[in-house]
Amino acid sequence: MSHFENLIEVKTGTQEIYDGVVVHLYKDTVSLPNSHPAVREVIRHVGAVGVLPLTDDGKVIIERQFRYPLNRVITEIPAGKLDSFTEDRLSAAQRELEEETGIRAAAEEFELLLTVRDRNTFYDHYCLKRDVPLSEIVLQPGETDGAQWATFEQIHELIREKQICDVIAQQFLQQEPELRKRQFA
Repeated sequence: MSHFENLIEVKTGTQEIYDGVVVHLYKDTVSLPNSHPAVREVIRHVGAVGVLPLTDDGKVIIERQFRYPLNRVITEIPAGKLDSFTEDRLSAAQRELEEETGIRAAAEEFELLLTVRDRNTFYDHYCLKRDVPLSEIVLQPGETDGAQWATFEQIHELIREKQICDVIAQQFLQQEPELRKRQFA
């Protein structure tokens, strides 16, 4: 397996083509293993975080949000993008949870569940390790609508009904075994 060195491309230059709020497009020049030059267009996303508030009896908070790229309201967990490449991910998780639900939580109340760095996907999912009564949730106008606690079975039903989009469903299903362990911790 150590013969992959012959596949490595070395960046020799970069030019920012687009500096957006969420994505940044770069045109990188690279030297191929055969020493020939090549061009790679790379999208860099600032990253995102999601928070899975989990009750002792195994319920997760879900909410409805309008997602412009999908042009529809979807059901998801509290989540959002980092404000910059340098924003601390745990701080972003705290901020997003408060912005979308009104729930304030200290850093030590969070546990990192999953980190994904796959092609252009960069996100961290955290678990909030305490019960939060629905009465404490304050929906933020323009952010969310209809937060509720849902059991794993209810989330599976929403996935079957296509009320939770495929990517979010895949992320939840990836984390479900870890979440089930935590509900009894």
